[in-house]
Amino acid sequence: MNKNEEAMITKLKRSTTEVLLLSLLSQHDMYGYQLTAEMKHQSNGLCNYNETTFYPILNRLLNQNMISMTRMITDQQRVRVYYHLEDSGKEYYEDLKRAACAALFLFGGTYGTDIDPETGRG
Repeated sequence: MNKNEEAMITKLKRSTTEVLLLSLLSQHDMYGYQLTAEMKHQSNGLCNYNETTFYPILNRLLNQNMISMTRMITDQQRVRVYYHLEDSGKEYYEDLKRAACAALFLFGGTYGTDIDPETGRG
């Protein structure tokens, strides 16, 4: 990957981190490290974040009541914070998906998928 591609990926990651987190939380509740690992796995290594990158975004989403959190004790007696996507967050995520699909459509298609830009669904 050349420097221009690296710079573009960095900019893309910055602008899409919130929607990517919402996407993961739409699948099921997750804790910080799990979000990091799932994002790396589901993006085939393209989105490789440090979990501390997520906390400012998660805190903003918490303050906006888009997500909630639950503290749980693990078998090793450690506190693990799970994040849950609330109904308002689900609506917000659907709006972001529609906007992203419309943007992809404007750029010349949805890159091999059959996603409707108005509904955000395939």
